[in-house]
Amino acid sequence: MTGITPNQPDGVSEQNIIKAHELDLDLEEKYDARFLTYWYDEGRQITFCLVSAPSAETITEIHTATHGQIPNDVSEVD
Repeated sequence: MTGITPNQPDGVSEQNIIKAHELDLDLEEKYDARFLTYWYDEGRQITFCLVSAPSAETITEIHTATHGQIPNDVSEVD
């Protein structure tokens, strides 16, 4: 699944996104998820995460628990 978090809050930097991703990694085992990679477009303030997880809700739960940057859109990919 991929999660898209557009319109990051003003002042979000690549370092903020790196830290958020590290926090997500800390909860992989607890939620039976795997954060494979992410992309951050600083100019457009959009983050994309590629995650293997049981459900879209799981991805939202992890992001809520770690840093609060909840994906606006989660799409299933093969």
